[in-house]
Amino acid sequence: MKQSKFFLGMAVASAMFSACSNDESYDSIAPVTKGEQIISLAVDNGGDAFRGSRAVEVGMERPLYSSEAKQNIDKVSLWICDEDGKVVYDHTLDNWNINGSKPYTEGGNGRKAQLVLAGNDRLAEGSYTIYAIGYSSKGQTYTKTAVPVKGNAFKAEDFIATSTNGLGAEIFATSKQIEVKNQGENKGTEFKESITLHRQVAGIYAYLTNIPYEEGMTENATLVIKASQNLNTKLAFGCFKPDNNADLPNNGENESNNVINANTPGSSNIVATINLNEWFKKIQDADKDGLIDTDTWDQPESYDKNDVTFKKGSVFVGQFIQPFKKVNGTNTFVMYLTKDKSTNTQYSWNINLSEDNKLTSTNITVWNGKTFETETGNNYSETTREYSVFRNHLYAIGHKVHDKNPNPGPGPEPDPNIDPEDKPIEINHTQELTLKVNDNWEVIHDMVVE
Repeated sequence: MKQSKFFLGMAVASAMFSACSNDESYDSIAPVTKGEQIISLAVDNGGDAFRGSRAVEVGMERPLYSSEAKQNIDKVSLWICDEDGKVVYDHTLDNWNINGSKPYTEGGNGRKAQLVLAGNDRLAEGSYTIYAIGYSSKGQTYTKTAVPVKGNAFKAEDFIATSTNGLGAEIFATSKQIEVKNQGENKGTEFKESITLHRQVAGIYAYLTNIPYEEGMTENATLVIKASQNLNTKLAFGCFKPDNNADLPNNGENESNNVINANTPGSSNIVATINLNEWFKKIQDADKDGLIDTDTWDQPESYDKNDVTFKKGSVFVGQFIQPFKKVNGTNTFVMYLTKDKSTNTQYSWNINLSEDNKLTSTNITVWNGKTFETETGNNYSETTREYSVFRNHLYAIGHKVHDKNPNPGPGPEPDPNIDPEDKPIEINHTQELTLKVNDNWEVIHDMVVE
């Protein structure tokens, strides 16, 4: 793969990034020896290596199966600009999740690697900005953007990632400003810097059970989740604050960065669709309890049982999406049940944020298509129905912590691979669905379906 291709989905420029003053480090990084220049790269909240399976090979964009902190990226690229914005160094680490990095658990959880700048790559005294992006090289969602070339300067408008329909894929990124100084004869311009990459998109999943049955339902019956606006298609990788370039303590609890780094609505507001016939071989209600019978339930082949398992009678869908700002007067997410090919709705549920998770007065940062703007204090607030979708936040309907049971063995489930923590939400008589932004994705928010 050529170096240029790491900029699929890339959207970053020196004007977009905030300075980072913290200097986090990792215990397993070797001490700096005389004159060395060392940069440590870490992808936070990554868990252990995601080596793929029959369904997902390494380097493919990771499907969203749960709130588990994982990654399947295989490339991490870094480049450095001088104070004039010109590229002076660039490098790509291949096979990130196989042998290009190693796990770490001190102060965070993810994978890390280090680079040593030697020879002509060494930085002279001066001010620099380090940029890094982690991505999957196969099956990219985003269109190719401009590529920084050594000796050339960045232009903000050259680095916007575009998806065709607003549905995203995982990309990790960050930046950090550093000062290189001559520390005398014994050390020269040696330094050790570490930077941590975080997820740049949002995610949503629905894990549901007790699906209502309506007379006349056919094999074309669906559950559809829609957003309050057509989904954003352009994604900018900027606004990296100092606290967004460090490991997230306690899996990010109380460390929220409320950033909306996407804009330009596309042509569709459909977030996800569940085709019920993929989960139930027959859409019927033989026992007349008002629910689709579960005796013909089977996990779809599209969800490989080596990767993920679900409770009998449940349905699931997960999707990475670009962040977007709330629309006043409109529910952020709504779910519909249709019984056939028509769009006639049989049931609908509002998907709400729980009262104690809504933002009432805070700072949010929004990409307006040209730059990042901050809305402060009482200029921004949310209701339980009208709320923004922020980057690196996971919006979960139901409760699925792991793809599969991490400790399979004897238990109440017939299948030992079913996680006892799995709690799909019942939607037959539910008036409120709960969404939860998981702590492994920076913060926890609870949401409900109405």
